[in-house]
Amino acid sequence: MNAQPTLEYPYKILHAAETIQGGVATYLETLDKTSPHDNHYLIPGNQRDCLAIDGSKLLLFKGDGRISRATHLFRVLHKALKQDRYDLIHLHSSLAGYLFVLRRLMLLRNPPAIYCAHGWSFLRQTSLLENLASKSLDLLTGMLSDGIIHISRTEQQRAAFIPNANQAIIYNPVDPHYLSGFPRHGNKSSNTVLFVGRLDHQKGFDLLYRAFTSPLLKDFRLLVAGSAVLEGCEYVATDNIQFLGWQDKNSLSELYEQAALTIMPSRWEGFGLVAIESLAKGTPVLVNQTGSLPEIVAPVGLVADLSSEETLIRHIKSALSTETARSPEELHDFVRQRFAPDRFARELSAFYARTLRLTV
Repeated sequence: MNAQPTLEYPYKILHAAETIQGGVATYLETLDKTSPHDNHYLIPGNQRDCLAIDGSKLLLFKGDGRISRATHLFRVLHKALKQDRYDLIHLHSSLAGYLFVLRRLMLLRNPPAIYCAHGWSFLRQTSLLENLASKSLDLLTGMLSDGIIHISRTEQQRAAFIPNANQAIIYNPVDPHYLSGFPRHGNKSSNTVLFVGRLDHQKGFDLLYRAFTSPLLKDFRLLVAGSAVLEGCEYVATDNIQFLGWQDKNSLSELYEQAALTIMPSRWEGFGLVAIESLAKGTPVLVNQTGSLPEIVAPVGLVADLSSEETLIRHIKSALSTETARSPEELHDFVRQRFAPDRFARELSAFYARTLRLTV
């Protein structure tokens, strides 16, 4: 059995995640750069390259499919908690939370646990049965956790049915890379729109692709930084659509500065790191009026109904033909003040301390 937490500062913390590709990887990397604590990370071995963190801090588990990943994650988590002493566990995303609930229901000894869903699973567009199952599991996970971190006020409001007295809203931080220096905007292309992310249903790329193959947007250019998650993707480049694949931070910074507009037509979105990265580089964003996106970009971003090809075309043309009300420097300062990594680290450390005090 693992020993009781020492409550000595800095704390020894185990972060557990089923998957880290995308926003969770950025979250963990920024946390590792700014947190004063002794952080360790339990992550999928096949996603090791997604995380620029010292290998000595990592615990890796195998598995490709979700069931296989869940099985191996549970085993490695059990072994880690049996062999070492952690003051706190920070659970990232739904499956890690569900597996920890299983440990508690099995009456295994555990350190205090904080749960962050990084976008509640029951808010996704799924079948009624799947939604009910997700909601029930998130309810149980939230009830049995010692604290809940919400990544936005919107997420907190939608999860108000979960009875847990120890909750906090802590916005995701922007990667420090995007705050280094003021944005350069002399080389912006006035007709270029940037999309960053997976080419899947959630991100609304199918609608965006159809919009840009319409003659109504033939004079506008779409840059796509990302790729499909499934084989057999039917999207092909056209005269005005260029596929760039996944980009590193340096290349993404240049793309943000080159584009006149970054677009997020997501059907659902827990947070939207792409939006704040773009704003940090001084480029306006146009986001769909869904999930946390309106909250995250307010009051500097453009919010509209982007749920159809027709509305996308209309709002893209409007955004690119209207002079922006905010300068690139103002957009950059907005992100620096609201999503600064050091602010995130302070708020997270304070919540860790509060949680440990409540569980002594």
